[in-house]
Amino acid sequence: MVSVPSAGIREHHAVVDGVSVRYVSTGQGPPVVLVHGLAGNLSFWQHNLGPLGRSFSVYALDLPGHGGSQDALEYTLPYAARLLAGLLDHLGAPRASLVGSSLGGLIALEMAQTYPDRVERLVLVDSAGLCRYIPWHLRLLTVPGLGWLLSRPTRRALRHSLNEMVYRRGEVSAERLWGHGPPWRGRALLRIVRYGADLHGLKPWFQWQDRLGLVRQPTLIVWGAEDRIFHPDHARRAHHLLPGSRLVIIPEAGHLPQWESPEAFNRAVADFLQGS
Repeated sequence: MVSVPSAGIREHHAVVDGVSVRYVSTGQGPPVVLVHGLAGNLSFWQHNLGPLGRSFSVYALDLPGHGGSQDALEYTLPYAARLLAGLLDHLGAPRASLVGSSLGGLIALEMAQTYPDRVERLVLVDSAGLCRYIPWHLRLLTVPGLGWLLSRPTRRALRHSLNEMVYRRGEVSAERLWGHGPPWRGRALLRIVRYGADLHGLKPWFQWQDRLGLVRQPTLIVWGAEDRIFHPDHARRAHHLLPGSRLVIIPEAGHLPQWESPEAFNRAVADFLQGS
């Protein structure tokens, strides 16, 4: 389990679809749910919760198999969308805006398609699923035996992952994000990756590029200009395919612009969610 990022943020647990889900909340206003990426946890939003909470009721969850949430019996996109809908039910929120980072962006897209009446606005942050490509270190997780070794949560693995995700290496402390335990569990990581990918890249149900024209919610695409996981060309292509979308590319930021450039990120997201 990871620690609560800072004072003024409340920790909760909710049983959603039979799974105990850890989440935190702060602020008042229209509801906004932050969804982290693969092998992450809600601590990846620690620079955004407070600032966004000045205008919104902000919630960040640990996905199943990550942080302080239990493992799930199923790791599929339809299940993840159902989980988010169940969390909104628990919160008493008929609708919310979703901010999804990497895998969280893919989950937000699935939620917007499956439950369109429950999603107010979408923010896709260096989102997965916008083409078939994924890095080789993720493809190797699909190899029997080798995948199990590579999926083990260790501080060394977390440091390596963070160094690939950020523009300024060493910017994010693995020890700080580790908190009181690993951000992910190996079995969950393997099941997610093997459901969505193979050695050739993403499987069809994890690819959204041909379905972006179906998205009807106002959408903001935020990307780090120096993302080494998913090149900014993914963002430009998605912006072209998503009618009426807004694109913000943040300089000197990698796959985690919400961490590396929080002021620019928070300003862009708050302005968009407020309709300006």
